[in-house]
Amino acid sequence: MTVDPGMNTGWAYWHGDSNPATGVFRFKKKNHSATTEQQLVYMWWEWSQLLNSLQPSIVYIEDCTTFASLVSSTASLRGDLSKLSKLIGGYACQCMLYNIKFELWHPRWKGTMKEDVVHRRVQRALGRKYRNHEVIAVAMGLKLVDEL
Repeated sequence: MTVDPGMNTGWAYWHGDSNPATGVFRFKKKNHSATTEQQLVYMWWEWSQLLNSLQPSIVYIEDCTTFASLVSSTASLRGDLSKLSKLIGGYACQCMLYNIKFELWHPRWKGTMKEDVVHRRVQRALGRKYRNHEVIAVAMGLKLVDEL
């Protein structure tokens, strides 16, 4: 399983072929008064439900970092890097609770590649389009097997 974490978490569950089950779960922005803690607890609960349902043998979670050339579009500019790192830590803890092996995957796999380039490469590799946060998770899986 490969995961693009965030308040819109994209995931791809690989089950032996190159057509993964995918999805996105997100914190509903309708509740603007929710605290960071409430947002994190909701996302961790969603993650727990997904792990319980799919029971993957290993999870690759994209770790957070910044690239100087992309700073204008990163979570760090919005001040969300701290929240993202807490979210990732919670996802890792849930994996441990379910006895699921996990790896934090450094995003150097995509470097400063723009998201539209990722979309095109994934579509070329698999012949279909994915939603924004799903596509990163799918691209991670393709990169793991050197098909991206």
